Amino acid sequence: MTTICHVLDRTTGWQQRLGISHLLDRLGAGSHRQRIIALHRNASDALAPGSTSTEQAYSPVESNWVSAAILRRTLRQGPFDLIHAWGAEAAWAAVTATAGLIPLLVTLYHPALTNAQRKRLRLLTTRATAGFICPTGIVRRRLIEAGIAPESCVVVRPGVDFALINAVRRGDLRRRLGLPESALAIALPDPIPGGHCAREAILAVALREYLEPGPCVVIPAACTAARAIQRFASNMPHSYILVTAPADIRYEELLSVCDVLIVTTPGDVSTTAISWAMACGAGVVASAVPAVAELITHQVNGLLYKRRKGGNAATIAHLLEQQDLPSRCREVARGQAYEVFSIRRFAQQHEQAYANMIDRVPVGEGIVDPAMVG
Repeated sequence: MTTICHVLDRTTGWQQRLGISHLLDRLGAGSHRQRIIALHRNASDALAPGSTSTEQAYSPVESNWVSAAILRRTLRQGPFDLIHAWGAEAAWAAVTATAGLIPLLVTLYHPALTNAQRKRLRLLTTRATAGFICPTGIVRRRLIEAGIAPESCVVVRPGVDFALINAVRRGDLRRRLGLPESALAIALPDPIPGGHCAREAILAVALREYLEPGPCVVIPAACTAARAIQRFASNMPHSYILVTAPADIRYEELLSVCDVLIVTTPGDVSTTAISWAMACGAGVVASAVPAVAELITHQVNGLLYKRRKGGNAATIAHLLEQQDLPSRCREVARGQAYEVFSIRRFAQQHEQAYANMIDRVPVGEGIVDPAMVG
Protein backbone atom coordinates (compact mmCIF):
# COMPACT_ATOMS: atom_id res chain seq x y z
CA MET A 1 0.00 0.00 0.00
CA THR A 2 1.25 3.48 -0.92
CA THR A 3 1.01 6.12 1.80
CA ILE A 4 0.55 9.71 0.65
CA CYS A 5 0.70 12.75 2.93
CA HIS A 6 -1.09 15.87 1.63
CA VAL A 7 0.33 19.07 3.14
CA LEU A 8 -1.55 22.36 2.77
CA ASP A 9 -0.55 25.92 3.57
CA ARG A 10 -2.37 29.24 3.99
CA THR A 11 -2.96 29.60 0.23
CA THR A 12 -5.40 26.66 0.30
CA GLY A 13 -8.77 27.40 -1.28
CA TRP A 14 -11.54 25.77 -3.28
CA GLN A 15 -9.14 24.53 -5.97
CA GLN A 16 -7.04 22.51 -3.53
CA ARG A 17 -10.16 21.30 -1.72
CA LEU A 18 -11.64 19.91 -4.90
CA GLY A 19 -8.35 18.36 -6.02
CA ILE A 20 -7.88 16.52 -2.75
CA SER A 21 -11.52 15.41 -2.60
CA HIS A 22 -11.22 13.92 -6.09
CA LEU A 23 -8.13 11.97 -5.04
CA LEU A 24 -9.71 10.76 -1.81
CA ASP A 25 -12.77 9.55 -3.73
CA ARG A 26 -11.01 8.02 -6.74
CA LEU A 27 -7.83 6.43 -5.40
CA GLY A 28 -8.72 3.11 -3.85
CA ALA A 29 -8.34 2.79 -0.10
CA GLY A 30 -6.91 -0.68 -0.64
CA SER A 31 -3.94 0.65 -2.59
CA HIS A 32 -3.51 4.20 -1.30
CA ARG A 33 -3.56 5.50 2.25
CA GLN A 34 -3.91 9.27 2.34
CA ARG A 35 -3.48 11.73 5.21
CA ILE A 36 -4.10 15.46 5.20
CA ILE A 37 -2.05 17.90 7.28
CA ALA A 38 -2.93 21.60 7.45
CA LEU A 39 -0.17 24.07 8.29
CA HIS A 40 -2.57 26.99 8.62
CA ARG A 41 -6.12 27.54 9.82
CA ASN A 42 -7.08 28.75 6.33
CA ALA A 43 -6.36 25.26 5.02
CA SER A 44 -8.66 23.55 7.52
CA ASP A 45 -11.42 26.07 6.93
CA ALA A 46 -11.16 25.72 3.14
CA LEU A 47 -11.32 21.92 3.25
CA ALA A 48 -14.09 21.40 5.78
CA PRO A 49 -14.48 23.48 8.95
CA GLY A 50 -14.34 21.23 11.98
CA SER A 51 -13.43 18.15 9.95
CA THR A 52 -11.71 15.42 11.96
CA SER A 53 -9.99 13.99 8.87
CA THR A 54 -7.62 16.95 8.63
CA GLU A 55 -4.69 16.95 11.05
CA GLN A 56 -3.73 20.38 12.34
CA ALA A 57 -0.09 21.45 12.47
CA TYR A 58 -0.56 25.17 12.90
CA SER A 59 2.36 27.48 13.55
CA PRO A 60 1.84 30.09 16.30
CA VAL A 61 3.86 32.55 14.21
CA GLU A 62 4.12 33.14 10.46
CA SER A 63 7.40 31.27 10.00
CA ASN A 64 8.29 28.51 7.56
CA TRP A 65 10.91 27.18 9.96
CA VAL A 66 8.39 26.87 12.81
CA SER A 67 5.90 25.25 10.45
CA ALA A 68 8.56 22.77 9.38
CA ALA A 69 9.35 21.88 13.01
CA ILE A 70 5.68 21.27 13.80
CA LEU A 71 5.25 19.27 10.60
CA ARG A 72 8.30 17.15 11.48
CA ARG A 73 6.68 16.10 14.76
CA THR A 74 3.43 15.25 12.95
CA LEU A 75 5.23 13.21 10.30
CA ARG A 76 6.79 10.97 12.93
CA GLN A 77 3.51 9.08 12.91
CA GLY A 78 4.53 7.94 9.35
CA PRO A 79 6.16 6.30 7.47
CA PHE A 80 5.21 7.94 4.17
CA ASP A 81 6.10 6.97 0.62
CA LEU A 82 5.48 10.45 -0.77
CA ILE A 83 4.51 13.95 0.33
CA HIS A 84 2.13 15.96 -1.85
CA ALA A 85 2.47 19.66 -1.07
CA TRP A 86 -0.35 21.91 -2.30
CA GLY A 87 1.49 25.22 -2.43
CA ALA A 88 4.99 26.71 -2.39
CA GLU A 89 5.02 27.29 1.38
CA ALA A 90 3.83 23.74 2.05
CA ALA A 91 6.57 22.41 -0.24
CA TRP A 92 9.32 24.27 1.57
CA ALA A 93 8.04 23.22 4.99
CA ALA A 94 7.83 19.59 3.84
CA VAL A 95 11.35 19.38 2.42
CA THR A 96 12.73 21.09 5.52
CA ALA A 97 10.83 18.76 7.85
CA THR A 98 11.97 15.59 6.03
CA ALA A 99 15.50 16.74 5.09
CA GLY A 100 14.63 15.75 1.54
CA LEU A 101 14.53 12.03 2.33
CA ILE A 102 10.94 11.53 1.11
CA PRO A 103 9.97 12.19 -2.55
CA LEU A 104 8.03 15.42 -2.87
CA LEU A 105 5.28 16.31 -5.36
CA VAL A 106 4.21 19.96 -5.50
CA THR A 107 0.97 21.34 -6.98
CA LEU A 108 0.92 25.04 -7.86
CA TYR A 109 -2.29 26.58 -9.21
CA HIS A 110 -1.21 30.19 -9.65
CA PRO A 111 1.39 30.87 -12.34
CA ALA A 112 2.72 34.06 -10.74
CA LEU A 113 5.82 33.44 -8.61
CA THR A 114 7.70 35.96 -6.50
CA ASN A 115 11.49 36.14 -6.67
CA ALA A 116 11.70 34.54 -3.22
CA GLN A 117 9.49 31.65 -4.33
CA ARG A 118 11.57 31.10 -7.48
CA LYS A 119 14.76 30.88 -5.45
CA ARG A 120 13.25 28.52 -2.90
CA LEU A 121 11.74 26.24 -5.50
CA ARG A 122 15.11 25.99 -7.30
CA LEU A 123 16.80 25.25 -3.98
CA LEU A 124 14.10 22.71 -3.15
CA THR A 125 14.96 20.64 -6.23
CA THR A 126 18.57 20.35 -5.03
CA ARG A 127 17.53 19.08 -1.60
CA ALA A 128 14.90 16.50 -2.52
CA THR A 129 13.52 14.35 -5.30
CA ALA A 130 10.86 16.80 -6.39
CA GLY A 131 8.23 16.93 -9.12
CA PHE A 132 5.67 19.59 -9.97
CA ILE A 133 2.02 19.17 -10.95
CA CYS A 134 0.93 22.08 -13.15
CA PRO A 135 -2.82 22.54 -13.76
CA THR A 136 -2.05 24.64 -16.86
CA GLY A 137 0.75 24.96 -19.35
CA ILE A 138 1.48 28.53 -18.23
CA VAL A 139 2.27 27.28 -14.71
CA ARG A 140 4.76 24.81 -16.19
CA ARG A 141 6.26 27.57 -18.30
CA ARG A 142 6.72 29.85 -15.28
CA LEU A 143 8.41 27.06 -13.34
CA ILE A 144 10.81 26.34 -16.18
CA GLU A 145 11.55 30.07 -16.45
CA ALA A 146 12.33 30.00 -12.73
CA GLY A 147 15.02 27.37 -13.33
CA ILE A 148 13.12 24.13 -12.70
CA ALA A 149 14.09 21.28 -15.06
CA PRO A 150 11.39 20.62 -17.70
CA GLU A 151 11.34 16.90 -16.90
CA SER A 152 10.40 17.78 -13.31
CA CYS A 153 7.16 19.48 -14.41
CA VAL A 154 4.02 17.85 -15.81
CA VAL A 155 0.65 19.32 -16.81
CA VAL A 156 -2.33 17.62 -15.16
CA ARG A 157 -5.55 19.45 -15.96
CA PRO A 158 -8.01 19.96 -13.06
CA GLY A 159 -11.00 17.67 -12.76
CA VAL A 160 -14.51 19.08 -13.07
CA ASP A 161 -17.49 17.39 -11.42
CA PHE A 162 -20.13 17.41 -14.16
CA ALA A 163 -22.56 15.46 -11.96
CA LEU A 164 -22.41 18.19 -9.31
CA ILE A 165 -22.92 20.88 -11.95
CA ASN A 166 -26.01 19.18 -13.35
CA ALA A 167 -27.44 18.59 -9.87
CA VAL A 168 -26.97 22.21 -8.85
CA ARG A 169 -28.45 23.54 -12.08
CA ARG A 170 -31.55 21.37 -11.55
CA GLY A 171 -31.92 22.63 -7.99
CA ASP A 172 -33.24 25.86 -6.51
CA LEU A 173 -29.95 27.66 -5.86
CA ARG A 174 -30.84 30.62 -8.07
CA ARG A 175 -34.06 31.08 -6.09
CA ARG A 176 -32.10 30.94 -2.81
CA LEU A 177 -29.82 33.66 -4.15
CA GLY A 178 -32.83 35.77 -5.11
CA LEU A 179 -31.97 35.70 -8.81
CA PRO A 180 -34.86 35.90 -11.28
CA GLU A 181 -34.75 33.33 -14.05
CA SER A 182 -34.21 36.08 -16.60
CA ALA A 183 -31.37 37.74 -14.66
CA LEU A 184 -27.86 37.60 -16.09
CA ALA A 185 -25.82 36.20 -13.18
CA ILE A 186 -22.13 37.07 -13.42
CA ALA A 187 -19.37 35.35 -11.47
CA LEU A 188 -15.82 36.51 -10.73
CA PRO A 189 -12.82 34.19 -10.33
CA ASP A 190 -11.87 33.06 -6.85
CA PRO A 191 -9.44 34.20 -5.65
CA ILE A 192 -10.07 37.56 -7.33
CA PRO A 193 -6.84 38.73 -9.02
CA GLY A 194 -7.13 42.21 -7.49
CA GLY A 195 -9.59 44.76 -6.18
CA HIS A 196 -9.38 46.82 -9.36
CA CYS A 197 -10.43 43.74 -11.37
CA ALA A 198 -13.63 43.39 -9.37
CA ARG A 199 -14.33 47.10 -9.71
CA GLU A 200 -13.97 46.91 -13.50
CA ALA A 201 -16.44 44.03 -13.65
CA ILE A 202 -18.98 45.84 -11.45
CA LEU A 203 -18.63 49.05 -13.50
CA ALA A 204 -19.21 47.02 -16.67
CA VAL A 205 -22.37 45.53 -15.21
CA ALA A 206 -23.52 49.00 -14.11
CA LEU A 207 -23.05 50.30 -17.64
CA ARG A 208 -25.00 47.40 -19.09
CA GLU A 209 -27.76 47.95 -16.53
CA TYR A 210 -28.69 51.17 -18.29
CA LEU A 211 -29.25 49.23 -21.52
CA GLU A 212 -30.98 46.13 -20.19
CA PRO A 213 -32.05 45.70 -16.54
CA GLY A 214 -31.24 42.55 -14.68
CA PRO A 215 -27.50 41.74 -14.61
CA CYS A 216 -25.76 41.31 -11.28
CA VAL A 217 -22.44 40.10 -9.94
CA VAL A 218 -22.53 37.15 -7.53
CA ILE A 219 -19.66 36.54 -5.10
CA PRO A 220 -19.15 33.92 -2.34
CA ALA A 221 -19.27 35.05 1.27
CA ALA A 222 -15.78 33.60 1.81
CA CYS A 223 -14.27 35.81 -0.90
CA THR A 224 -11.21 37.55 0.58
CA ALA A 225 -12.16 40.85 -1.06
CA ALA A 226 -15.88 40.60 -0.25
CA ARG A 227 -16.08 43.64 2.02
CA ALA A 228 -14.14 45.88 -0.35
CA ILE A 229 -16.33 44.76 -3.26
CA GLN A 230 -19.50 45.36 -1.24
CA ARG A 231 -18.37 48.88 -0.32
CA PHE A 232 -17.64 49.68 -3.95
CA ALA A 233 -20.91 48.23 -5.20
CA SER A 234 -22.89 50.18 -2.61
CA ASN A 235 -21.89 53.37 -4.43
CA MET A 236 -23.46 52.19 -7.67
CA PRO A 237 -26.89 53.61 -8.64
CA HIS A 238 -28.40 50.10 -8.60
CA SER A 239 -28.10 48.54 -5.13
CA TYR A 240 -28.98 45.06 -6.42
CA ILE A 241 -25.98 44.97 -8.74
CA LEU A 242 -24.12 42.73 -6.26
CA VAL A 243 -25.33 39.54 -4.57
CA THR A 244 -23.28 37.91 -1.80
CA ALA A 245 -24.03 34.21 -1.53
CA PRO A 246 -24.59 32.61 1.92
CA ALA A 247 -21.55 31.04 3.56
CA ASP A 248 -22.88 27.49 3.08
CA ILE A 249 -22.79 27.80 -0.73
CA ARG A 250 -19.44 26.75 -2.13
CA TYR A 251 -17.79 28.56 -4.99
CA GLU A 252 -18.16 25.72 -7.50
CA GLU A 253 -21.91 25.57 -6.73
CA LEU A 254 -22.21 29.30 -7.20
CA LEU A 255 -20.37 29.14 -10.51
CA SER A 256 -22.68 26.34 -11.68
CA VAL A 257 -25.73 28.63 -11.74
CA CYS A 258 -24.04 31.71 -13.19
CA ASP A 259 -24.38 32.70 -16.83
CA VAL A 260 -21.07 34.52 -17.34
CA LEU A 261 -17.60 34.48 -15.79
CA ILE A 262 -15.68 37.75 -16.07
CA VAL A 263 -11.90 37.51 -15.66
CA THR A 264 -10.38 40.96 -15.87
CA THR A 265 -6.71 40.68 -14.92
CA PRO A 266 -3.55 42.48 -16.04
CA GLY A 267 -1.33 39.42 -15.72
CA ASP A 268 -1.05 35.80 -14.65
CA VAL A 269 -4.09 34.28 -13.00
CA SER A 270 -5.23 30.84 -11.88
CA THR A 271 -7.65 29.49 -14.50
CA THR A 272 -9.47 26.71 -12.64
CA ALA A 273 -12.57 28.90 -12.52
CA ILE A 274 -12.45 29.13 -16.32
CA SER A 275 -12.33 25.33 -16.53
CA TRP A 276 -15.49 25.08 -14.42
CA ALA A 277 -17.22 27.89 -16.33
CA MET A 278 -16.57 26.06 -19.60
CA ALA A 279 -18.07 22.89 -18.12
CA CYS A 280 -21.06 24.79 -16.70
CA GLY A 281 -21.90 26.30 -20.05
CA ALA A 282 -21.25 29.78 -18.67
CA GLY A 283 -19.85 32.33 -21.09
CA VAL A 284 -16.30 33.51 -20.44
CA VAL A 285 -15.38 37.17 -20.91
CA ALA A 286 -11.73 37.74 -20.11
CA SER A 287 -8.65 39.80 -20.79
CA ALA A 288 -6.34 38.19 -23.32
CA VAL A 289 -3.41 37.43 -21.02
CA PRO A 290 -1.34 34.27 -21.70
CA ALA A 291 -2.86 32.28 -18.82
CA VAL A 292 -6.39 32.89 -20.15
CA ALA A 293 -5.52 32.56 -23.84
CA GLU A 294 -4.25 29.03 -23.16
CA LEU A 295 -7.88 27.95 -22.65
CA ILE A 296 -9.99 30.57 -24.41
CA THR A 297 -9.95 31.54 -28.09
CA HIS A 298 -11.81 34.71 -29.00
CA GLN A 299 -15.22 34.09 -30.56
CA VAL A 300 -14.64 30.33 -30.49
CA ASN A 301 -15.20 29.28 -26.89
CA GLY A 302 -15.27 32.68 -25.19
CA LEU A 303 -14.75 36.40 -25.65
CA LEU A 304 -11.38 38.08 -25.10
CA TYR A 305 -10.34 41.71 -25.05
CA LYS A 306 -7.03 43.55 -24.90
CA ARG A 307 -6.57 45.54 -21.71
CA ARG A 308 -6.08 49.28 -21.89
CA LYS A 309 -4.64 51.58 -19.25
CA GLY A 310 -7.59 53.94 -19.39
CA GLY A 311 -10.04 51.31 -18.14
CA ASN A 312 -11.87 48.34 -19.59
CA ALA A 313 -15.39 48.54 -18.17
CA ALA A 314 -16.91 49.86 -21.40
CA THR A 315 -15.22 47.10 -23.41
CA ILE A 316 -16.53 44.41 -21.06
CA ALA A 317 -20.03 45.93 -21.14
CA HIS A 318 -19.97 45.84 -24.94
CA LEU A 319 -18.97 42.14 -24.92
CA LEU A 320 -21.79 41.38 -22.48
CA GLU A 321 -24.26 42.78 -25.02
CA GLN A 322 -23.40 40.09 -27.57
CA GLN A 323 -26.19 37.60 -26.88
CA ASP A 324 -26.10 35.11 -29.78
CA LEU A 325 -22.32 34.73 -30.09
CA PRO A 326 -21.72 33.66 -26.46
CA SER A 327 -24.37 30.93 -26.78
CA ARG A 328 -22.38 29.32 -29.58
CA CYS A 329 -19.15 29.79 -27.64
CA ARG A 330 -20.67 28.06 -24.63
CA GLU A 331 -21.56 24.98 -26.62
CA VAL A 332 -18.01 24.70 -27.95
CA ALA A 333 -16.51 25.32 -24.51
CA ARG A 334 -18.69 22.70 -22.82
CA GLY A 335 -17.71 20.09 -25.41
CA GLN A 336 -14.03 20.89 -24.89
CA ALA A 337 -14.46 20.66 -21.12
CA TYR A 338 -15.85 17.11 -21.40
CA GLU A 339 -12.70 16.11 -23.28
CA VAL A 340 -10.12 17.86 -21.11
CA PHE A 341 -11.35 18.16 -17.51
CA SER A 342 -12.32 14.60 -16.59
CA ILE A 343 -12.12 13.64 -12.90
CA ARG A 344 -11.23 10.09 -13.86
CA ARG A 345 -8.29 11.29 -15.94
CA PHE A 346 -7.27 13.67 -13.13
CA ALA A 347 -7.11 10.84 -10.60
CA GLN A 348 -5.37 8.40 -12.96
CA GLN A 349 -2.70 10.93 -13.87
CA HIS A 350 -2.05 11.75 -10.22
CA GLU A 351 -1.75 8.04 -9.47
CA GLN A 352 0.79 7.74 -12.29
CA ALA A 353 2.70 10.79 -11.02
CA TYR A 354 2.81 9.28 -7.51
CA ALA A 355 4.23 6.02 -8.89
CA ASN A 356 6.79 7.91 -10.96
CA MET A 357 8.05 9.89 -7.99
CA ILE A 358 8.31 6.83 -5.76
CA ASP A 359 10.16 4.93 -8.51
CA ARG A 360 12.48 7.94 -9.02
CA VAL A 361 11.62 8.39 -12.70
CA PRO A 362 10.56 11.69 -14.39
CA VAL A 363 7.23 12.81 -12.95
CA GLY A 364 5.62 13.15 -16.38
CA GLU A 365 6.44 9.68 -17.69
CA GLY A 366 3.27 8.08 -19.09
CA ILE A 367 1.19 11.27 -18.63
CA VAL A 368 -0.26 13.09 -21.64
CA ASP A 369 -1.88 16.52 -21.50
CA PRO A 370 -5.46 15.97 -22.81
CA ALA A 371 -5.53 19.52 -24.21
CA MET A 372 -2.66 18.59 -26.52
CA VAL A 373 -4.27 15.42 -27.88
CA GLY A 374 -6.03 15.33 -31.22
